[in-house]
Amino acid sequence: MKKLIAGFIAGIIVSMAVTAYADPYAIKLIMNGVDMTNSSAMDVPPQVVNNRTMVPLRFIAETFGSTVAWDPNTRTVTVTSVPSNPTPAPMPTPTPLPVVGTAAIYSVYADKSLYQDGDTAIIKVSTTKAAVRTKITDKSGNVLADTTNYTQDTQGNYFNISVKVSGSGTQELRAHSYNSAGTASMEKTVNITVEQPKPTSEIKSVSLYESTVKRGGTVEVTVKTTTDVTKISVADEDGDIIKNKTSTSSSNSSTYTWTINFEAENTNGTYYYYIYAYDANNKYISEKFTVRVDGTTSSSSDKLTIHDITVDDANYIRYGDRVYITVKTSQDIDKVEVYDRYSSSYLDRYQGYYSKDSNYYYYKLDFIVENEGRHYIRAYDMDGKYVDKNFDINYYK
Repeated sequence: MKKLIAGFIAGIIVSMAVTAYADPYAIKLIMNGVDMTNSSAMDVPPQVVNNRTMVPLRFIAETFGSTVAWDPNTRTVTVTSVPSNPTPAPMPTPTPLPVVGTAAIYSVYADKSLYQDGDTAIIKVSTTKAAVRTKITDKSGNVLADTTNYTQDTQGNYFNISVKVSGSGTQELRAHSYNSAGTASMEKTVNITVEQPKPTSEIKSVSLYESTVKRGGTVEVTVKTTTDVTKISVADEDGDIIKNKTSTSSSNSSTYTWTINFEAENTNGTYYYYIYAYDANNKYISEKFTVRVDGTTSSSSDKLTIHDITVDDANYIRYGDRVYITVKTSQDIDKVEVYDRYSSSYLDRYQGYYSKDSNYYYYKLDFIVENEGRHYIRAYDMDGKYVDKNFDINYYK
């Protein structure tokens, strides 16, 4: 054991085992070839004082297996050297510095060009070696996949990223890579095409119990499919669902028959509808059909009469004004028209009632008034016969 003053011992240890670089901006401490500059065990860094490089004695001595003691009364530093057959103290593991570089993307492509809804696409992204993380987002920035798994060769890093695809049509995916500091690269895009898989069932036929129904009556549709689908639906021409049904009416070995009913429109005309048949994967096929509405559900057998004609603001009408009238009839009719005494064609026509109560049907008409005096309403029943009723229009003075 030896007792030596601090400066002397520090000089011996540094000259024998430590290399310190006297740089006014940065000093590195190398011990037996290991960079110890950033070691967490060193509480005081190397410093330059009066053109001399000072290093921490305790840290260096204990690293080589010696012990250090300080006597404040005698102001003595005691360093106890290692025994003749020392057990070498383990060298502290230096904290690795992060590898920082540009995480550039070389290429991005999908394993296929066409997918079906619900498939998994493998997006292959090749990057520089600095890239340690890659994300795949959709066009709106929503994250679809995020991974730090990659392989590496001398050229760079390679990510194979699984992405669940959905919907249909061409979709744009975007790749983003990041280095260890979290800095993102410039994104690259890849387009994929997704299509809906063909349903496992087919519609064999769609038929109507009656090709022409009365206004507000019941439309009865019979649908035949090749397999037992989970559901059929009726939709209007805009695709809005009117009614669903989830059980078949009958079946045999090759045909499943469905019957579904819905209410007809309240206005005469031809209307377009769709049947949707859904398989177990909720994929559907569709068939278009038409319904002719003509007639009325009214059970009244009374002769058609026009009970009343009401003219809005009748006392304040001038030439060129738009006149609004309400016609009240005893039963539902095919159509109602308004004429003046000079007209050979109607000024306005209305088909289908706009409201009704327990006794009457009401119709709204409007027209530009060009002649003062006698006008009349003509109402047609379902057999094409009509009745007229007069009313007068007088200009405001």
